[in-house]
Amino acid sequence: MESYNNLNAVLIMSDPERDWKDVIPADGKSFNLGEVQKLVGGYVERVSLPNNQIMLIDEDGMMKRLPLNREASHLAGHTIAGPVLVMSSDMF
Repeated sequence: MESYNNLNAVLIMSDPERDWKDVIPADGKSFNLGEVQKLVGGYVERVSLPNNQIMLIDEDGMMKRLPLNREASHLAGHTIAGPVLVMSSDMF
């Protein structure tokens, strides 16, 4: 996985889109809870990744039967459903 700097985060959409989009927080520095909830579509769960990175996911994504996110699942090492936000841990 790439290491992201403090100015960018990546929104990884779930299958079949598998789209990656750069996302910048409204204040240019860090995301607030409301911003993240809108991006992932629900209550937020934090998943730790290597290199001081985090993945923020919809904690109910599996229960909501959201589409599998293969890219995010590969990064996290377990099944993830729905869109996710990946960033440096100091951005949230």
